[in-house]
Amino acid sequence: MEKEWNQPLYNNMVRELGQHIVCLTLTVRQFADGQPLEDERIVNFSGFVISLGGSWFLVTAGHALQELENHVRSGTIQILRSAICDTFGPATTSPLPTPIDYSNDAKYFIDRGELGLDFAVLFIRPLYRSGLKLNGIRPLDEGAWITLKNPLFTDFVLYGFPLEFTKPLPDETLPFGRAKVTNLQPLVIYVKRIHEPQRLLPEAPFDWFIGKAYHKIFGVSSIMGMSGGPIFGFTTLPDGKLRYGVIAIQSR
Repeated sequence: MEKEWNQPLYNNMVRELGQHIVCLTLTVRQFADGQPLEDERIVNFSGFVISLGGSWFLVTAGHALQELENHVRSGTIQILRSAICDTFGPATTSPLPTPIDYSNDAKYFIDRGELGLDFAVLFIRPLYRSGLKLNGIRPLDEGAWITLKNPLFTDFVLYGFPLEFTKPLPDETLPFGRAKVTNLQPLVIYVKRIHEPQRLLPEAPFDWFIGKAYHKIFGVSSIMGMSGGPIFGFTTLPDGKLRYGVIAIQSR
């Protein structure tokens, strides 16, 4: 990778892009034949916030939520608590996540490889939106959704929460009671755009973004857990200002 490493620049990028980034965090319990298999645990979904028509939405991977919903419907997973972690930007005011009611919130997800679509959207109620605003979350508006055919963007990064960096912590007493807690460490990975996939992709009416992720320089063996994270494209405008936008969502 012909990129000069700059630690201060990297840290600043993590914080600045973090104002758009969230992690959907669910505390769940697994069941088999109606009996709990283990103590409750936490599952996380990398994502980001967009605005559309004046409303806010959390965006993540469609296949991830679809798999979760399949388990919920079959009775093999019970969702106990849900929250949005929103503490990764430069204007964070509280280390606590924003509690939500995931099971009853409006949501939509699709995982159709033959269409080139793998995304999920979760409506952010006005109450949640207030909490996210207080923690400095800024949604990406329609102008930040960039077509893959835009020739301006030559550098790309993936932002998300790799499973290897997610560590359980001792239970904490929160306003709603004792709860499982994990340490979420965000990661920004340089991605080189390529045009020859390593596996066969179906012909699709919507463009695929295909890239090589340079994650191993961080000591991460895989990007598992980063599904749903945004892939940002960057360019420098003639006036010297840096512009970025989301051009894709990390799929499988």
